[in-house]
Amino acid sequence: MEGLGVPRDYVQAYLWLSLFSPDAADDDAKTHLSTAQVEQADELVKKWKEQHRVSPEVEAASKIPN
Repeated sequence: MEGLGVPRDYVQAYLWLSLFSPDAADDDAKTHLSTAQVEQADELVKKWKEQHRVSPEVEAASKIPN
């Protein structure tokens, strides 16, 4: 988490780590957050997942063997 030239935003870091590497989010970014910030980030994760759900059709198609 060495963002060079950009402001540090641990809530955003926790959001992206939670989406793509949940263990890393718990171990690294979460240590920099208050309880309220963790709750805020968890809400952002929930909203992101709702907005980026895979449709049932796409999910079914992805399971068709080549």
